Amino acid sequence: MMDIDFDALIDGLTNVIQGSLESDLPHIREYAKKIVEEEKEALQLLANLRLSGEITDDEFKSEIEGQKGVVKNQLLAIGAMSTASAQRATNAALKFLGDTVLTAVKALL
Repeated sequence: MMDIDFDALIDGLTNVIQGSLESDLPHIREYAKKIVEEEKEALQLLANLRLSGEITDDEFKSEIEGQKGVVKNQLLAIGAMSTASAQRATNAALKFLGDTVLTAVKALL
C-alpha cells in the first residue's frame, strides 16, 4: 500500500500554488499601477483642454468615452494575466502532485 501523508501533500500543494501566484502578483500590480498613472495623465490633459476652451463639451465627452474603452481593454488584459497566472499555478500543483505520487509508487517497488 502506498504511504502518502495527505496532510503534507495538501500543505505542499498549498505552498506550490501560493508561491506560483505570489510570483506573478508584482507584475500584475505594476501593470495596474501603470494603467492608473496613464489614465490620470490622460484625464488631466482632457480636463485642462476643456477648461482652457481648446475642446468643446461634446469633444470632451467623446474623449472620455474613448478613455473608458482604453481602460476597459487594459483591465481585460489584467484578467488575461490573472488567467495565465492561475494556469501556471495549476500546472505547478499538478506537477507537485504527480511527483509526490510517483515518489510513493517508486518506494513500493
